[in-house]
Amino acid sequence: MSWIPAFGKGIAYFLLLYALYVLLSLVWFRLLRRGGLHRLRVPGAVFLTFDDGPDPEFTPRLLEVLARHGARATFFVVGERAARYPEVLRQIADAGHEIGIHNFRHTLNFFSLPWRTARGVEEAARVVEEITGKRPTLYRPPWGALGLLDYFLLRKRFTVVFWSLTMYDWQASRTVRWLKWRFLSRVSAGEIVLLHDSGRTFGADPDAPGRTLAALDAALTLLREAGVSFRFSTLGEGLAAAARGERILDPPRLFRHHLYFAFERLHHAVFRYTPLLGTDGLLYLERRPYSGPPLVVRGETLLSPGDPAFNLHFNNELLFSALRNEGSTLRSVVQLKRLGDQSLALLAHYIAENAPDVRGVYGLSALHRGIRAFGFHVLPSQDTLWERVSGAYMLGLLGLLHPDGMRRLREGGDVSPRWVVLSRRELDARYGVRTSAKPKREGEPEGEREGGERPHTGEARAGELSEKGGTRG
Repeated sequence: MSWIPAFGKGIAYFLLLYALYVLLSLVWFRLLRRGGLHRLRVPGAVFLTFDDGPDPEFTPRLLEVLARHGARATFFVVGERAARYPEVLRQIADAGHEIGIHNFRHTLNFFSLPWRTARGVEEAARVVEEITGKRPTLYRPPWGALGLLDYFLLRKRFTVVFWSLTMYDWQASRTVRWLKWRFLSRVSAGEIVLLHDSGRTFGADPDAPGRTLAALDAALTLLREAGVSFRFSTLGEGLAAAARGERILDPPRLFRHHLYFAFERLHHAVFRYTPLLGTDGLLYLERRPYSGPPLVVRGETLLSPGDPAFNLHFNNELLFSALRNEGSTLRSVVQLKRLGDQSLALLAHYIAENAPDVRGVYGLSALHRGIRAFGFHVLPSQDTLWERVSGAYMLGLLGLLHPDGMRRLREGGDVSPRWVVLSRRELDARYGVRTSAKPKREGEPEGEREGGERPHTGEARAGELSEKGGTRG
């Protein structure tokens, strides 16, 4: 029986080597994003993808939502479910959507030998072709788990597809509101969005697709109302566009640009800033009580110290691209005005649904010359140490972003930082958000004006900032 220890040692070595194979595969495909399709940088296009169907309950309802918004999508179907519900699969194809393969059975690839996985994918493709008359050419592994040998066996017959934005919509804890705003905060051109039209797989909530449909319908409706014109296309259309040379082009960057934007992305992640429209949005949000001096406009106190508010930060990578890609100052201004209106419209809805106690939005900005066009009030800074340090940082940043550096900025007038502020009431009125009541300051007496604002006496209080002058008092 001396062979038993040797056999056990052989099993241990095999398991160790297999674990290393799994780890290398996950690092290569998921961490490094090498091999397969992870994002499609096609201008203006977003790629909705749905896994785990077809589902006789949710897939037809999803097709109605997509048709209502003129959106096309890609469905990665499970082969045995396609064979069970051929009429639903035909509905997908007849509606003009694309069909890909998601294994014959929804099992983890690492639990199967690579050649058995490849045979299962081929069998699922045969089922789909028999039902729809068209052979699928796209493949997505369940849970995004693909072995290196799986990829080697499949890559010549299928384009392996992963994703760049996941919604976690299979989880029971995700509400419609959470899903809606995860989508709206992160979606941008070129994203491959992972969604599900069936909840009948291991670990998924069976009712989750109903919430996905409601969230997607609400999100696409709000995008249209905000003037955001994404084109929701199939992956096949995106691949064809990319082959024709339709690509999102980044302006040339020097090493210092790469270094700064890497720092800024890290800063946003550490402090958990909330984006709107991902990399295509003009603003990042920081929920922070206002701590500056009272901001007063025409006798009305818009923000007081301690008021719940959002501190706004510009998407500097977007500013950099707009200033250097558009080719002219006028086109840059037009583009930024459009992006600003879109972002502020979404911001108004975001506050109404997620932070109804917020009284306004504010920031300290050197870009105050153009920000009045969005309804903001511009007030002078108080020349504190923090404001001077912030101002020096902003001037350096403007010089970094602008193609002509500081020379053009100084020629254009004052670039010293100023407070910019927009009250909740003004934001709602400008962008069409209706709320039943405005938030009230803690400790504020009854009998105030409708809309939650204090009655205005026109008297100045010490330390206030007014729109037409400096510090009052």
